[in-house]
Amino acid sequence: REVPQFAVYYPIYEFTCSTILDPELHGDKSKAPGWKIFVSGASAGVGCWVITYPIDVIKTRLQAAPPNTYRSTLHAIQSIHSQG
Repeated sequence: REVPQFAVYYPIYEFTCSTILDPELHGDKSKAPGWKIFVSGASAGVGCWVITYPIDVIKTRLQAAPPNTYRSTLHAIQSIHSQG
C-alpha cells in the first residue's frame, strides 16, 4: 500500500514545491516559509489519496471477497461503482 502511495506523493510534493517556492531559493526548502512547505505537503497528500485510495479499495475487496464473487478486476470495479 505504501509504495504506490509514495510513488505518487513525492512527485506531487516536488512539483508543488517547485511551483510555489521562490526561484531564488534554488530548491532549498530549509529557507522556505513554513506555510509553503505545508501547502506542498497537503497538496501531495490529497493528490496521493485521490489517486491511490480507489485502487486500494478495489484490491481489498478482491482479497476479502469469497471465491468466485468477482469474475475479473473489471467486474469488481463495476460492482463497487454500482454500490455507490
